[in-house]
Amino acid sequence: MASTINIPVVLKLREMWNRFDINHALVAFAELKIADSFPSDIRYKSSYQEIASRAKVDAPNLYRLLRALTEIDVVSQDTRNPDEFALTELGVVFRSEHPICCRDHFRLAGAKEMTTTMQTLPRLLREGGQDGWSRAFGEPFFSWVEKHEEYGLLFDGAMTFLGKLHGEALYQDAHKLNLFDKYDHIVDIAGGQGMLLDYIKRFTKKGCRLTVQERKQVCDTSTPLPGIDFYAMDIFEKALPGADCYIMKHILDAFDDGSCIKMLQNVSTACRPGGTVIIIDNVIPGPGVKQFAKAFDLTIMCAERGRERTREDFENLLSKTSLQLVEIHPTSTEVSLLRCRKK
Repeated sequence: MASTINIPVVLKLREMWNRFDINHALVAFAELKIADSFPSDIRYKSSYQEIASRAKVDAPNLYRLLRALTEIDVVSQDTRNPDEFALTELGVVFRSEHPICCRDHFRLAGAKEMTTTMQTLPRLLREGGQDGWSRAFGEPFFSWVEKHEEYGLLFDGAMTFLGKLHGEALYQDAHKLNLFDKYDHIVDIAGGQGMLLDYIKRFTKKGCRLTVQERKQVCDTSTPLPGIDFYAMDIFEKALPGADCYIMKHILDAFDDGSCIKMLQNVSTACRPGGTVIIIDNVIPGPGVKQFAKAFDLTIMCAERGRERTREDFENLLSKTSLQLVEIHPTSTEVSLLRCRKK
């Protein structure tokens, strides 16, 4: 009797399993700063023994790690001399001096806190709720992070990578979109150290005022940036009034609908009539369209109280405010720009 098993289809499951192995390899590559022990120029190779000596790791085990990472083009292996490896354009991004070094982003993914939190997914599916981090560590994510400095620094490093990545994408896309060249005052809500505004300021008109609104603790420790002011105020209290453009980048996906509506109402109240609110976030597409946010939504479900949202979800939030979605601009990264106007 002929077998009814479609081997090529089932082999795809093995390929999925292999991704777990690769993820662990990337975490180790990041944690041990292996990329810093390669020549910085991707045209030059080194033997795995030389790389191991510089990185102070075991040479035979490093060889196996590097060989695995050739599968996803983080490093390349010389076909004539298999002992020699070089960084690729992907691998260079792991180097400490790279402008948008990604190392902390992968270290965060492999941190025991994150893996422990993701292990609550079956329980959340059985029982409902969205409090995996609280179940694992006894309190919500953000309040826990404030009490654990080492993890907080790692989280900030990972967010810095994303901030630089999206900032660079905006820098490359902004001249085509003409989104920031007509405003008198732009406020970046929960804008951290001002990195996004530092990218945007080169596309603003002369005399445009730029302000980061953040919690007092962040403002007190921020490094001054030319042309950027800081305003200490929790967005759940109010937004800085009187600006004609507000930016909300990767804020709403961390909160439930009620909290999002409260923040959006505060921004709407503060915004000048006819002003603009630009939401920078993932937008989940419809069925049949692959997009990063569909899977990342599970991380948010386990670790935070928010969710990734569809266009309809955003429109539903905005309908509870005096803001109206005008258009959505895709970017060269996974995030989109949702331009909203105050009615």
